[in-house]
Amino acid sequence: MTEYRIDLPWSRPPLSLNDKGMHWAVKARKVREVREAAARLIRGARIGRHDRVQVRLHYQPATNRRADPANLLGTQKPCLDGLVDAGVIVDDSPKFVDELMPKIHPAVKGEPGKTWLVVTVLDETKEAS
Repeated sequence: MTEYRIDLPWSRPPLSLNDKGMHWAVKARKVREVREAAARLIRGARIGRHDRVQVRLHYQPATNRRADPANLLGTQKPCLDGLVDAGVIVDDSPKFVDELMPKIHPAVKGEPGKTWLVVTVLDETKEAS
């Protein structure tokens, strides 16, 4: 299995399932920004087109505060859409993507927060991109 790490430009996930008070237009803009940034970075990783992949969002916060990994699904979902936009898979349905729960890593003293996406190719039938 081939694994790709895509470093994302955010020190913390820009969207959370707890963003309940956000105006729909502000949320739509943020979702679009995350999706487009993810697609651009995924294209740059030159993953190619595949029949099936596994995806997980990773977050290493700047401080060790309590956090719920499920809230990070708000950021992971537009990243999956970016995977489709980049042409890696044809759709983000379970037929093509094994979506894992996001993972929160312990903070490292003195380091800023960071986010990254790991895409693991579950088939090895890579087409030329």
